[in-house]
Amino acid sequence: MSVPAAPDAEWLWANEPCRAACPVNTDAGAYVTAIAEGRFEDAYLIARAPNPFPSVCGRVCAAPCERACRRGSVDAPVSIRALKRFVTERFGVESFAANTIWHRGHGEVPPASGPSVGVIGGGPAGLAAACDLRLAGHPVTVYEAQDRLGGMMVLGIPEYRLPRALIAREVEAIVELGIEVETNARIGETHSIAELLDRHAALFLAVGTGRARDLDLPGHDLDGVLRAVEYLLNVNQGFRVELGDRVVVVGGGNVAFDAARTALPERAVALRLFAENLEKTFYGFEPDFFQQNVQQVADDVVGLVKASLEIWPTLVEICYFQKSRRGLPQIRVQNQRAAEPRKRRTRTP
Repeated sequence: MSVPAAPDAEWLWANEPCRAACPVNTDAGAYVTAIAEGRFEDAYLIARAPNPFPSVCGRVCAAPCERACRRGSVDAPVSIRALKRFVTERFGVESFAANTIWHRGHGEVPPASGPSVGVIGGGPAGLAAACDLRLAGHPVTVYEAQDRLGGMMVLGIPEYRLPRALIAREVEAIVELGIEVETNARIGETHSIAELLDRHAALFLAVGTGRARDLDLPGHDLDGVLRAVEYLLNVNQGFRVELGDRVVVVGGGNVAFDAARTALPERAVALRLFAENLEKTFYGFEPDFFQQNVQQVADDVVGLVKASLEIWPTLVEICYFQKSRRGLPQIRVQNQRAAEPRKRRTRTP
């Protein structure tokens, strides 16, 4: 089949499912091939071309390309995300090259002669839009409500998974394109939409995903029942969250594990994680990823706290939350089936 001049979605899904699965259509096959041929800098530039955050994505991307990888129907998907990290560590913003090769990925920056655009939100969506708009010749100003850029990359993802210095480097590279930034700029407080429309020809709204989802269960709003995203937001901003002696995490995805691993160094001396079909939540990774991640969580206990961590997959159906006689939240469950925890690691005092 000949390649059309402008491949549409149907052609991509039929011929390059990994590229079609990527939100920015990164040509994963091309940079994997370049790595196989030893052309590591070319591989980095291919990964960088459509994406201003290749180093970030090499560490925390959900890797939908791996779930779509056709090699998975033979044995296992290609480790696309790990290969991206391999080349970013050599040529990305975290390497000795700093921002130099990152800027080589976009070519010459045109004069800011187009209509002005305001971007509301300085997270990954807002910064990516600001990058593309500036490279298209528009003057761009980013308005961020917090005191720093980065959005949920900085405020949601724990530092052990995504170093703050790395985020700062890629954000710095984007701002170096000639983008203006206003932090502590809250719509409705410091600025209004009408005011910004007077300043700019257009606005791009990228207000972020900082709101957590509630469980549709009685008692979810009791004191002591915390949403994982809100807990991580508070911890990553330096606020202390009192957890008590025992912590239960309901869920089995990346956010649940982030909350569990963040809670371990705190005062919690016992932690249990309940989830349904834990393995299925980690889509897009190699088959043994789940077991490796559970072991990593358990290993974090050693040398940090006198804690026990229990992982209970597919054991219980959460029924409701209620307060105990001491005023602490409790979880009531039903349909509990007899089984042993998948992993248990207890540090000897």
